[in-house]
Amino acid sequence: MRSFLVADMCYHQVMAESLYYPLSQLGKVRLLLNEANFQVARDINPSDVTIMSHRSDTMNWFQRRILRMRFALTVALNQKKYTNVVITAGVEYVPSLVRIWWYVIICIACLRVRNIIFVVHNVKYWEKKAHSKYYGLVFRKILRYAHSFACLSEQVLTFWNNASISNVESFVVPFLTVRDPYVGSCRLPNKEVIRIVVQGTVCQRRKRYDHLIFALLNMSDKVRSRFKFIFQGPPVSEDDREMLRRLESQASIEWRDHYMTNNEMELLMQSCDLLLAPLNTEYGYGVFRESGIGFDCVKYQRGAIAQAHMCSPEFTDGIISYNDEKELLHILEELSLEQIEQVYQNVVKISRMFSHSFWATRLSELLCRDAKK
Repeated sequence: MRSFLVADMCYHQVMAESLYYPLSQLGKVRLLLNEANFQVARDINPSDVTIMSHRSDTMNWFQRRILRMRFALTVALNQKKYTNVVITAGVEYVPSLVRIWWYVIICIACLRVRNIIFVVHNVKYWEKKAHSKYYGLVFRKILRYAHSFACLSEQVLTFWNNASISNVESFVVPFLTVRDPYVGSCRLPNKEVIRIVVQGTVCQRRKRYDHLIFALLNMSDKVRSRFKFIFQGPPVSEDDREMLRRLESQASIEWRDHYMTNNEMELLMQSCDLLLAPLNTEYGYGVFRESGIGFDCVKYQRGAIAQAHMCSPEFTDGIISYNDEKELLHILEELSLEQIEQVYQNVVKISRMFSHSFWATRLSELLCRDAKK
């Protein structure tokens, strides 16, 4: 019988739960989490979860380094108990994560682990032309001990293959899987005000809020009164906070100064009609990193408005795309309840490709293929 250790270093740890469900249909699964940001779902056996730290935010520099070393050692010392070890990490906060990876490399190098599957969100730092030779060197060292490598979309995999970063086995795994059969919880839009959730923390450096502001300033009062925009996360800086205050005088918006709990997030998403993701294309979304837009559509059963080419092709029918501020203005002016309903129906169909049973079969095929090699 197969057994899997899923070691999740990500700050949000969504992939731990995502991989748990399909892998649990193939064998025994244990989740190893770096921090306690993960709320164990009701149908995950608590005995299958090990949390290294519950309050790392209160630790000093030295204590956090010790925690990371413990995490890496735990992975290395326990790997022989499992058929495969899956290590997931986003490379958003590169300086700190490089240290984690370095500890993992030391442990893996000592024990000559060969059953590791790495899952990463952003493959840019793995290529030879990475902005820092040090980061590129560290990540390429990891691949010497990899059994295989996985990323989150076909687009990112294409970048990986074209960059010839490594010739280890590579494939795609989903950032999110959903229960099978999945029953959507969307209430069909039947109200005069369309509620749109603007995703993520409010950060003008990483988001194109200028597109939204342009659209709001150039639409008629009648059209503007049809919408309410709810900003999901808090502002990152004082400049971002000031932008929201100015926007309050121009449109119906709602924002907060704190991060939402999981329950608050669920309630917000169930009360909205669409998602809006005004991401900055300069950050490589849809090229060497996958945005979370499409996966949020599947998770919350909502359609989205987003810039073109931000998501993998499989999400296309669930997203109303635009290229610039003028196209966004046109979309909002012409947006109808029927269009929202159609996008929702498309998302329901897309969700079938992310069911637990579908990915249990797919992962079984991938792992068996690798074993033969």
